[in-house]
Amino acid sequence: MLDGRHRVEDACMPSIEEMVHRLGGFARKRELVARGARDRDLTLAVRAGAVRRARNGWYSTRAEDDAEFQAVRVGGRATAGTALRAEGA
Repeated sequence: MLDGRHRVEDACMPSIEEMVHRLGGFARKRELVARGARDRDLTLAVRAGAVRRARNGWYSTRAEDDAEFQAVRVGGRATAGTALRAEGA
């Protein structure tokens, strides 16, 4: 562990936080594992506060009060109404 976000064995691998961000702020565990993440990397990234578990198997860089984060947390999807509220309509 370098700084709570990178593996010592592979300092060139993007951090979990970077990977999730590049995937749009949400990522399934299997997507991260396919990119080289290990269970331990994911746990350490959550503990360090670099990402949050939105639900089992889902990671996010979004704030917990974000409407899309809440939608993922309950297993749903954001709707047009969610988007309008996010834009202040």
